[in-house]
Amino acid sequence: MIVGIATASDLAASFRSATGIFLSLAEIEGRLRSLIYKLDVRDVINCLPEHARSSYKGVDDLSFSDYISILGAKNWKTLGQELDRSVCIDSLREVAKVRNRLMHFRQTLSNDEDEPMVEHCLSWLRAVHPETD
Repeated sequence: MIVGIATASDLAASFRSATGIFLSLAEIEGRLRSLIYKLDVRDVINCLPEHARSSYKGVDDLSFSDYISILGAKNWKTLGQELDRSVCIDSLREVAKVRNRLMHFRQTLSNDEDEPMVEHCLSWLRAVHPETD
């Protein structure tokens, strides 16, 4: 709650504290989709569960857990990523837990550990994939 004279800086800080983690999660998803767009469609479809293969229409239809599955060993190498895949995948799994808690209203605000972990994941994603499509 802001009480008193509010500056632009006050408003920006308030906006960031209320929406920051949601914006970071959206950017992570966008960067993951952008990475997956670079893969051959057959490689993407082969990583999906059998029941999801026939209904696949495009990257935008995938879930966060699908992104993680698709970034398997073969696809990670295809994308030319130099970071350790298992460390990155573990980071994405932790982000998925936070994302699911927030998006499914199991948690109203992030705890002190969630936001730094999400920001860390976002920073390595920015480093390996600086552009988004």
